[in-house]
Amino acid sequence: MRWLVTLVATSITIGAVAQPVSPPKRVDSFALEAMQVFLEGPHDRAVDYVRRMGDLYDPTYIPLLIELHTTQLMGARVEPPSEHILPVLSRITRQTFSYPWDWIEWYASTDHQPPAGFIGWKGRIFSQFHPRFADLLAPGRATRIRSELLVWNGVGPEGVPPLYHPPTLRASEATFLTDEDPVVGLSVGGAQRAYPIRVLDWHEIVNDELSGLPLAVTYCVLCGTAIVYDARATDGRRYTFGNAGLVLNSNTLVFDHQTETLWLRMTGEPVLGPLVQTNTRLERMLPAVVTSWGAWRAHHPDTDVVSTDTGYDRDYGPGAAYGEYLSASETMFPVARNSDALRPKAWTFGIRHAGGAKAYALTDLMRYRVAVDEVGGAGVVIVATGSPLELRGHDANAGPVHYSAGLTARAYATEDVRFQANQDGTGTLVDAAGNQWRVTEDGLHNSGRVLPRVFSHQSYWFAWQAFFPGSELWQPRPAAPRPHR
Repeated sequence: MRWLVTLVATSITIGAVAQPVSPPKRVDSFALEAMQVFLEGPHDRAVDYVRRMGDLYDPTYIPLLIELHTTQLMGARVEPPSEHILPVLSRITRQTFSYPWDWIEWYASTDHQPPAGFIGWKGRIFSQFHPRFADLLAPGRATRIRSELLVWNGVGPEGVPPLYHPPTLRASEATFLTDEDPVVGLSVGGAQRAYPIRVLDWHEIVNDELSGLPLAVTYCVLCGTAIVYDARATDGRRYTFGNAGLVLNSNTLVFDHQTETLWLRMTGEPVLGPLVQTNTRLERMLPAVVTSWGAWRAHHPDTDVVSTDTGYDRDYGPGAAYGEYLSASETMFPVARNSDALRPKAWTFGIRHAGGAKAYALTDLMRYRVAVDEVGGAGVVIVATGSPLELRGHDANAGPVHYSAGLTARAYATEDVRFQANQDGTGTLVDAAGNQWRVTEDGLHNSGRVLPRVFSHQSYWFAWQAFFPGSELWQPRPAAPRPHR
């Protein structure tokens, strides 16, 4: 199946991973004239510009031709039609693809750059899908990403509506949840809250507060990543977020309502817009975990849980929003393919710590349960508990679906403590000296000492390797795996 869009808390410091701000490009008057004609016509002049681009063999024009081809298939009114574009595109690139996303994935593997004015031109095209794109992709906006790789998600800014301080229920009142339902669990200042993934599927962002701490709860259905940030950025300002309606490497971007800057939720950094040329970022990730409702409630009986009484008319049943995608093996949008070490939608657990990044296949963590390792030269221990989060649901298009929501895993700094690998890890860990450490949401506890959680989250392999292409994939040492409970 291939998709094409037709329509006071313990905190973890995150290192910056965005690319430097792109330098100003040389003004190309031919490209500027061509972009204007591609938008406004007439047809014959647009055809002539495409022909001349083919004669020039200049790779600067490749992203213009790819943009024309792919956006037409989504309904954009641009000239000329793809029948005039594809032969020229193939001649310049010496590539031929039958599926439009393949052009973007191929382009991601190159170091080609677009001409000056590209972002504003793309914003004008995308404004045909939704008028707010003209502002989010306004001319002259600074960027840390390759804007050529941005794809429309099919709805537009806040077409996937965020939630603001949604109503909650006591655990005993959440009768709509089963023990197997996956939730994003969060513990802050002695209070706990669960965000059902059934709800996050439809909203992806929750602007919330817990124990007086402003939260940005982010969830990307496409890449399988749930991350909760302290919504106060390094500039001291509190930000609220919405879904931008744009996708990069099959990861949905968000934008802040205060400056309309685009942010990458996986890193907590602004990537296109006014904040790019500042040092602003979301620096504190809060120790959230994806787990089952039954396990979360058992460990945190006083938790509350976000209700389905969101004010929106949605089917919050399992799989109702994206069951077809979640049960499929393919991605929905183009992705930079940097590694085939795992299947694209294999579940991984990624850690960023001490300036390093490393991924762990959840199938390995499920077998070994406790992994002792180093990331960025600093010791970490990963504790995986429970059974895989397997679900059955119903999708309006696909009917009954069966899919996975990953596995419960947490990572902690080990500092000067040596832990034994290959132990159960349920409730307690044993170090090399025989001391027991209690496993909690904020850290490992022993006699008043706390080893803190480190920045980690699960995601599909394609998303991790797209944004951290040089990171290592953990290779477990041969040992008898522990049976899981």
